[in-house]
Amino acid sequence: STVVIQKCFDEQGLSGQKFTNLVMGSLVMEDIFGILIIVILSTLSVSSVSGGEIAVQLLMMASYLIIWLVLGIYILPTFLNKAKSHFDNELLTVASLGLCFLMALFASKLGF
Repeated sequence: STVVIQKCFDEQGLSGQKFTNLVMGSLVMEDIFGILIIVILSTLSVSSVSGGEIAVQLLMMASYLIIWLVLGIYILPTFLNKAKSHFDNELLTVASLGLCFLMALFASKLGF
């Protein structure tokens, strides 16, 4: 839904306005909270767990998201901009998809 709303804002020429940034920020926060709720519910459904185990899962998820946020803001754009001059668009698309699959693999190895 976040991507659909962003596309609607772009098509209507509304992107970049103050209220669209507020809407997109709240949608992203809803997505993050939804992921955290899924982690809590999946932990509870597997077995009877204590509050400490849920806290550990939430801390792992929060640290995982913070690491990828820092990578996505600072390191990956720099890497992709430097690689852009050496590779064509198709190879950069494949590399970006590879990074997405790598992120999913790490999440799977952590038990998310």
